[in-house]
Amino acid sequence: MYAVVSSRSVEIATLRALGFGAFGIVASVVAEALTLALIGAAAGSAMAWLLFSGDAISIGGGSSTLITTLTITPSKLITGLLWTGGVGLAGALFPAIRAARLALATALRAT
Repeated sequence: MYAVVSSRSVEIATLRALGFGAFGIVASVVAEALTLALIGAAAGSAMAWLLFSGDAISIGGGSSTLITTLTITPSKLITGLLWTGGVGLAGALFPAIRAARLALATALRAT
């Protein structure tokens, strides 16, 4: 997200010059990050459910091998999506604050 904010500094400065406040900039960066994170989580969850649900796996080795079955339930999928949202929020918060604090003159000269 730092790279996204850096590459879009002129666009962000233009929005600030048009009257968007710091909260609007932070909200847009966080919304973009959460959208990307949740799309990736949904795609990964769908692939995991289609490819691995019901597969038998072995854990351990030697005489203490445990064989279990992978079951992907809706509650596990929701838990995964919630974790993804939290990680996406944590990863977007600091770049979003940085984007909101960009100096207009410096950001507009970045081209």
